[in-house]
Amino acid sequence: MPASVHTATSLLTMIPNGAGVAASNQLAPQLTSRCRVFLFPGEPSARLRPEWLAITDSPGTSPIPSWYERSAIAALPTMGFTPVARGGGITIYRLRAGRQT
Repeated sequence: MPASVHTATSLLTMIPNGAGVAASNQLAPQLTSRCRVFLFPGEPSARLRPEWLAITDSPGTSPIPSWYERSAIAALPTMGFTPVARGGGITIYRLRAGRQT
């Protein structure tokens, strides 16, 4: 297994079982057996903000237009999300306390 894949897989274990997580298209399948998964960048939104996000660092590797992914990533701090880990081509974000809807 390449080191980047090992790192990314390890970072995904930070997300607790049963947690709500918005994930990039490529990461969602690795979480569906243990989390409530929503697809990023469709979520987070004003109506739904899961506590966790798992996002690939290279927009454009999914069917979502890369400009849309980049704008969604840029908006995360204003929605209350903070990066908590980065590596293996992914970033894990967590919603700051008191910001969940």
